[in-house]
Amino acid sequence: MQSVRRQVEHRSKHPYDDNPVRDRQIGYVTVIPWVSRPCFFAGARVKHVAPFAASLGTDELSAAGVLYDGMLSVAVTMQASSDVTSVVEHIERLLTGEVGDSLD
Repeated sequence: MQSVRRQVEHRSKHPYDDNPVRDRQIGYVTVIPWVSRPCFFAGARVKHVAPFAASLGTDELSAAGVLYDGMLSVAVTMQASSDVTSVVEHIERLLTGEVGDSLD
C-alpha cells in the first residue's frame, strides 16, 4: 500500500513524466496476494474482498486484483465513455492466457 500511495502522490504532482506526448495516462495495475485461507472479522468469516484500483483523474484505466482464499477478485476504474464490455472481456482473456498484453 505504501508503494501505491507513493506512486499516486508522484503522479498527482508530475502526471506526464512517463510520456509527455499523451494527454491521458493508462493508470495502475495492482495485484495483492492477501491470504490463501479464510479470515474472520467479529467472529464471522469474510467471504468476499472488494479491491479498489488507485487512479487519478487523468487515468484512462486502472485495475486492482486481490487473491483471497483461493479466489481472484478484480476491480477496474475507467472513464465513463470507455467500452466497459470490451475492457472486461480483454482482462478476462489476459487472466485466462488467451491473449498477450496488448489492447490492440
